[in-house]
Amino acid sequence: ADVVFGPGEGAPRMVLIERGLRPSLSLARAVTLSDLVVIGQNYTTGAGRDGELLGQTLLHHRAPTLIARGEPDSLAGPAAIAWDGSAQAGRAVRSALPLLAMASGIHILQCVNSLDRLTTDPDIDRLNAYLKAHGVGVGVPVMLEGPDEGAVLAAAAASRGAGLFVAGAYGHSRLREVVFGGATRSFLNDAEGPSLLLAN
Repeated sequence: ADVVFGPGEGAPRMVLIERGLRPSLSLARAVTLSDLVVIGQNYTTGAGRDGELLGQTLLHHRAPTLIARGEPDSLAGPAAIAWDGSAQAGRAVRSALPLLAMASGIHILQCVNSLDRLTTDPDIDRLNAYLKAHGVGVGVPVMLEGPDEGAVLAAAAASRGAGLFVAGAYGHSRLREVVFGGATRSFLNDAEGPSLLLAN
């Protein structure tokens, strides 16, 4: 992927944090000046420390996080954006710009029955103008409906062959999502799905 490893000159650069007794402490030290945290799928759904590492990364450090799934070459294929106009979705898109620029095409997914038009601006034209201004191109709108927003969006991304799925995370309170579930949980549980870039 042409990423330079270790200390020295040049960018982009990668720092590898090895699994240790206190991975959260290692993460806290490294994330301060990191543009993106990459976590393997096995660190997202496990119990105890593994499962909490993702929550800490997104909620405490508010670091954009890529859940790596499949082959890296899949990131050059189609990408999907779950767009609801929320601050979380906006941060995810901004963080994903370099990856979206590599994609062969972009699908902008909206679950229309769950959009909150009172507090957000889910206008796809506005998102496309932003993407175009950053040299990414424009996305194809895909309107969806269904009672389980997360499952509907994840299935739509998979059916379009997306290698990257960009979404805001934990738009509702984390307690509510833990108790009742939520779109973020659906995205994370889709272990066979595309690589997932989340931001809170």
